Amino acid sequence: MEQQTGAPPVIAQVVSQELGAIITEWSVYFSMARRIFPLAKRQLRLWEHRARSIPNPELRRQALASIHKKSFHSVGGAVFALLNRPGMEDLIKAVVAIQTISDYLDNLCDRAVFWNPVSGCSALETAAQGFSSSMKLHEAMLCAVDPERPMGNFYSQYPAQDDGGYLMQLAATSQEVLTRLENYSAVKPLATFLTRLYSEMQSIKHLSPGIRDTLMEQWFALYSGKKLPDDAAVYKLSSGQPGFAVGNLEHSAPACFVTNFACQVGSLKWWEFGAAAGSTLAIFALIAYASLDGSGGRRSGSGGGQGSGAIGHKQSGRRSGHCIACAYFPPVCALHILLDYFIDQEEDRESGDLNFVSYYDSAGDAVDALNRFTCVSLEMTRNLPESWFHKAVIRGLLAMYFSDSKVRSCGLGSFANQLTTLSGARLLRVMCALTRAIAGI
Repeated sequence: MEQQTGAPPVIAQVVSQELGAIITEWSVYFSMARRIFPLAKRQLRLWEHRARSIPNPELRRQALASIHKKSFHSVGGAVFALLNRPGMEDLIKAVVAIQTISDYLDNLCDRAVFWNPVSGCSALETAAQGFSSSMKLHEAMLCAVDPERPMGNFYSQYPAQDDGGYLMQLAATSQEVLTRLENYSAVKPLATFLTRLYSEMQSIKHLSPGIRDTLMEQWFALYSGKKLPDDAAVYKLSSGQPGFAVGNLEHSAPACFVTNFACQVGSLKWWEFGAAAGSTLAIFALIAYASLDGSGGRRSGSGGGQGSGAIGHKQSGRRSGHCIACAYFPPVCALHILLDYFIDQEEDRESGDLNFVSYYDSAGDAVDALNRFTCVSLEMTRNLPESWFHKAVIRGLLAMYFSDSKVRSCGLGSFANQLTTLSGARLLRVMCALTRAIAGI
């Protein structure tokens, strides 16, 4: 009898590929623990030291609190530096600076400031003033991602003023790194658009509970292409200052992103869009890919490069036809922030803070949505360059958030088990819990 020899080599090849993919993916997690954590924590310690010298006691307190309580945001975002190991330290410096601004401003845009009624003003007028004040603060983030943007007094409309140059130094640190990236000019318009989108969401989110839901829904309507009446409340927010970023979308983003944006955003709930807008991951992905040369191998030097096809601009090398931003926004970004809110539900309920997950009809619906975003995220990133890396990011998000101590204390363990099992991240969740305990994150 003739021996069948075709099948075993095919099976062996598939097994070898699967094993190789697993090993490559797990190398990301080990590199996170061995390389990223120490470098990111070192940057955070430098900013903590700098924050201690802030003259204003309230600003100093908020700056230190944002670093002490939210350091894992910077550490997690720094994972994108693994895409360019020769330029890892510079990329981590930029990511930590941008994320530290984000976390600090989140603390400053507190309800204690923006909920208080203004004498002689209606609730909408008060909201407009709060929105304007918050957007002025968020100019720091826009400066951080745009090296050519002039800096001014970010606190000009804020009750506390003197931070001793802390925000400016954070933004300048990021600008210094981004200026040296050869391909950053290609992604800067899109990074700026996403940062503006983030700033708008944050500035509406912190307004009075009596009006913020209406404003969030109307803001989402603008971006999902729905027609609003001329007297819609959301228009009051942009009165007297530059309009919303949606007006510049077609001028600031490549065609593939604009098409993807229109297609995907329309299928979201308003709170899901808000969650996607609240993530900085797409911005960090753009920065990381902008640091690569056309072939994706080495760190770029100075000068104006042609950009990479991976980010939806001019196409070059093996990244031809791929769009990193399209894959990350909205699915991965929405998953990121919904996970954050999922484990913070009890805490936000007690403080009265807006929580996007609370708008689902039930916990089961929220879990279904998280599973849906996980599946879409894995599918959207499957054909990207370094797909193994993006799979690691997605599973890492699930493992990081579901290894938080709040999961057990809030009785979310069964949901965490369900979602990490479905995504293949259950073992990683255990490893992540151990790593967080050792690293103090």
